Amino acid sequence: MPPPEHPNSSLPFCHIRQALRRTAERLPDTIALEGLGVCWSYRTLAEHVAQRHDAWLAAGLQPGQRVGIAATRSADTIVSILAAVEAGLAYVPLDLSYPADRLQA
Repeated sequence: MPPPEHPNSSLPFCHIRQALRRTAERLPDTIALEGLGVCWSYRTLAEHVAQRHDAWLAAGLQPGQRVGIAATRSADTIVSILAAVEAGLAYVPLDLSYPADRLQA
Protein backbone atom coordinates (compact mmCIF):
# COMPACT_ATOMS: atom_id res chain seq x y z
CA MET A 1 0.00 0.00 0.00
CA PRO A 2 1.44 3.41 -0.93
CA PRO A 3 2.15 5.90 1.81
CA PRO A 4 -0.09 8.97 2.04
CA GLU A 5 0.73 11.78 -0.35
CA HIS A 6 3.20 14.30 0.99
CA PRO A 7 1.36 17.62 1.47
CA ASN A 8 4.08 19.58 -0.37
CA SER A 9 4.29 17.29 -3.38
CA SER A 10 2.29 17.56 -6.56
CA LEU A 11 3.72 14.26 -7.81
CA PRO A 12 1.73 11.03 -7.46
CA PHE A 13 3.24 8.17 -5.49
CA CYS A 14 4.78 5.30 -7.42
CA HIS A 15 7.40 2.67 -6.75
CA ILE A 16 10.91 3.24 -8.08
CA ARG A 17 10.52 0.39 -10.55
CA GLN A 18 7.38 2.00 -11.96
CA ALA A 19 9.01 5.43 -12.06
CA LEU A 20 11.92 4.18 -14.20
CA ARG A 21 9.61 2.40 -16.64
CA ARG A 22 7.22 5.33 -16.93
CA THR A 23 10.01 7.82 -17.45
CA ALA A 24 11.68 5.60 -20.04
CA GLU A 25 8.37 5.49 -21.92
CA ARG A 26 7.67 9.24 -21.66
CA LEU A 27 11.20 10.60 -22.08
CA PRO A 28 13.26 7.80 -23.63
CA ASP A 29 16.06 10.00 -24.94
CA THR A 30 16.46 12.22 -21.88
CA ILE A 31 19.72 11.74 -19.97
CA ALA A 32 19.16 9.55 -16.92
CA LEU A 33 22.72 8.81 -15.84
CA GLU A 34 25.75 10.90 -16.68
CA GLY A 35 29.18 10.44 -15.23
CA LEU A 36 30.80 7.31 -13.89
CA GLY A 37 32.08 6.72 -17.41
CA VAL A 38 28.66 6.69 -19.09
CA CYS A 39 26.03 8.99 -20.53
CA TRP A 40 22.83 6.96 -20.71
CA SER A 41 19.30 7.91 -21.64
CA TYR A 42 16.36 6.57 -19.67
CA ARG A 43 15.83 4.03 -22.46
CA THR A 44 19.42 2.78 -22.20
CA LEU A 45 19.32 2.65 -18.39
CA ALA A 46 16.03 0.74 -18.46
CA GLU A 47 17.50 -1.73 -21.00
CA HIS A 48 20.54 -2.39 -18.79
CA VAL A 49 18.31 -2.86 -15.74
CA ALA A 50 16.02 -5.26 -17.66
CA GLN A 51 19.01 -7.32 -18.85
CA ARG A 52 20.39 -7.68 -15.32
CA HIS A 53 16.91 -8.42 -13.93
CA ASP A 54 16.30 -11.13 -16.54
CA ALA A 55 19.75 -12.66 -16.01
CA TRP A 56 19.18 -12.95 -12.27
CA LEU A 57 15.77 -14.55 -12.71
CA ALA A 58 17.19 -16.95 -15.30
CA ALA A 59 19.89 -17.86 -12.77
CA GLY A 60 17.16 -18.90 -10.34
CA LEU A 61 16.97 -15.94 -7.98
CA GLN A 62 13.51 -15.50 -6.49
CA PRO A 63 11.81 -12.43 -4.98
CA GLY A 64 12.79 -12.04 -1.34
CA GLN A 65 16.23 -13.59 -1.77
CA ARG A 66 19.40 -11.60 -1.15
CA VAL A 67 21.92 -10.63 -3.78
CA GLY A 68 25.35 -9.19 -3.05
CA ILE A 69 26.27 -6.06 -4.99
CA ALA A 70 29.77 -4.60 -5.08
CA ALA A 71 29.37 -1.10 -3.65
CA THR A 72 31.53 0.78 -6.10
CA ARG A 73 31.10 4.17 -7.71
CA SER A 74 29.95 2.79 -11.04
CA ALA A 75 27.03 2.66 -13.41
CA ASP A 76 27.05 -1.11 -12.88
CA THR A 77 26.26 -0.64 -9.19
CA ILE A 78 23.32 1.61 -10.02
CA VAL A 79 22.04 -0.90 -12.60
CA SER A 80 22.39 -3.74 -10.09
CA ILE A 81 20.50 -1.89 -7.35
CA LEU A 82 17.66 -0.97 -9.71
CA ALA A 83 17.51 -4.53 -11.08
CA ALA A 84 17.38 -5.95 -7.54
CA VAL A 85 14.49 -3.66 -6.67
CA GLU A 86 12.74 -4.58 -9.94
CA ALA A 87 13.13 -8.30 -9.17
CA GLY A 88 11.97 -7.96 -5.57
CA LEU A 89 15.38 -8.98 -4.27
CA ALA A 90 17.04 -7.69 -1.14
CA TYR A 91 20.44 -6.33 -2.04
CA VAL A 92 23.44 -6.41 0.24
CA PRO A 93 26.07 -3.78 -0.60
CA LEU A 94 29.55 -5.29 -0.35
CA ASP A 95 32.64 -3.24 0.40
CA LEU A 96 35.33 -4.81 -1.76
CA SER A 97 38.06 -3.50 0.52
CA TYR A 98 37.01 -6.11 3.11
CA PRO A 99 38.94 -9.41 3.28
CA ALA A 100 37.54 -12.11 0.97
CA ASP A 101 36.51 -14.40 3.86
CA ARG A 102 34.37 -11.61 5.28
CA LEU A 103 32.62 -11.02 1.97
CA GLN A 104 31.73 -14.70 1.66
CA ALA A 105 29.99 -14.92 5.03
